[in-house]
This record gives sequence, structure tokens and C-alpha cells, in this order.
Amino acid sequence: MIQNLVRKSPHGSYCQSFNTSHKMIRKMSAVLLECLFIDNARENKLLRDKRFLDGLGEAIVKGMAASLGLKEKMDKLKPMYRVIVDGQVIYDTAYEDKIVDAVTKAIQSQAKEIHFKRL
Repeated sequence: MIQNLVRKSPHGSYCQSFNTSHKMIRKMSAVLLECLFIDNARENKLLRDKRFLDGLGEAIVKGMAASLGLKEKMDKLKPMYRVIVDGQVIYDTAYEDKIVDAVTKAIQSQAKEIHFKRL
């Protein structure tokens, strides 16, 4: 039975049949992206390149936003801070309330060292 659901793709890998998914897609929007193939040596190398992946992610986001008619927000991002208590990273966050909570808990537990720095 499982063999009926699985077929060999042109790339040599096996794919599940998406017949059920096609029925659902008629009722809702969906996107399936296949950007690279891990079994292709050149593409596999790209999958480990942070700059390439960042660019790919940005291109996907821009494409999705354009297809949905969304406009780019130009809001200024909040700065990120790292809270470190007794040598252990507690948070990397831009939320002031989380920073205050972490520092308050550290003071209440009589921590020896409390550090926070902008990332």
C-alpha cells in the first residue's frame, strides 16, 4: 500500500503522492518551495553557506510579500540585549519586561554577577 503513495522523482529521491493535498489547496492558499537538492553536490555546498541562505530567505520573503500585496515596514528595530546571570545566558531579547524580570529574579536569588549588554 505504501508503495502506491510513493513514487521516484526525476532527481532520484522518493516523493509522497499529494493527491489529498491538492483537494485541500483548492480550498486554501498554499506554497511549496523546493529551492535546492541536498543530493546535488553543488547545491549541498550552498546549503551550508550562511550568506547564500540569508539571501535565499530574503528573496523568499520578498516574493511571498509581493504575491500577497504586502508592503515593507520601515519601523526601526528595537536593539537586542543579552542578560547574563552568574555566567549563564538567560535571555537574548529586545523586550524590556523580560530584561527587568531576569534582573529582578537574579537579585532575588542573590546572584553574584548580573551582566547585560547590547548585541
